[in-house]
Amino acid sequence: MSRTEVGSTGQQEGNAGVAEMVSEQATQVKKKGRAELREQLDQRTNDVGRQASSLAGALRRAGSEAGQGASGTGVERVTSGLAERLEQAGSYLEQARGEEMLRDAERFVRTRPWVVAGAAATLGFAVSRILRASSEQRYDRTSTTASGSRDSQDWRAAATSGYEAREPVASRASEATAVAS
Repeated sequence: MSRTEVGSTGQQEGNAGVAEMVSEQATQVKKKGRAELREQLDQRTNDVGRQASSLAGALRRAGSEAGQGASGTGVERVTSGLAERLEQAGSYLEQARGEEMLRDAERFVRTRPWVVAGAAATLGFAVSRILRASSEQRYDRTSTTASGSRDSQDWRAAATSGYEAREPVASRASEATAVAS
């Protein structure tokens, strides 16, 4: 064997060793990241669970105070039921671990896909309505005059009538070519 063959073989082995070392370090970093993510998820869900339990207690107190009035039995019953559900959710969040919650969520989606699709559609519709209402309010605020704000329906009527009165672009272009010739 010549010296160049021995040198290149040694260099290849060195490169392979470096690649293996980098791969091991990447695996260790990935494992450490997953562990930290699980820890953070568990901590956050425990916090949310405690807050839900606290909210349930406050709701129960508010319901009992409202229940002291004349028509309070219905209010107290509703708030008590809602508080009980919040306590159940809070205790689940405090006790369950991240992987457990993911498994439960997957199981729920698999067994009830139409419920999830319906909830997503309802949520999307609600968000679109909220965004539309807020954009109309924002636009109405920016189109105010010195005497006060305009009625949005009057503004819309004026805006659409202005568009209908205009001639199409094609007819204006044909008039321009007729004048030019």
